[in-house]
Amino acid sequence: MAKRSSTVHLEESTWNEIEEYRKKFGCNRNEAIERMFVERRIILNINNRNINDNIPIIEKIKSEEKKDDDISKAMDSVYNEMPD
Repeated sequence: MAKRSSTVHLEESTWNEIEEYRKKFGCNRNEAIERMFVERRIILNINNRNINDNIPIIEKIKSEEKKDDDISKAMDSVYNEMPD
């Protein structure tokens, strides 16, 4: 992939983050920015995968909650219909 030049205007705090990353990993500014984006993409993919993996679990929990609610309603109706 070809590289292309661009000018960006970032907040001072963002430049500080880039500079810290650059010093920590011994790379130049452009490499630091590229690596930070790659790391971000990886983290987003991991988070999305975890969310998608947990959807069946969430649906199962909702199903169990509905069953518990149905049982509670049935038990309440039995007690309410009992003679005094």
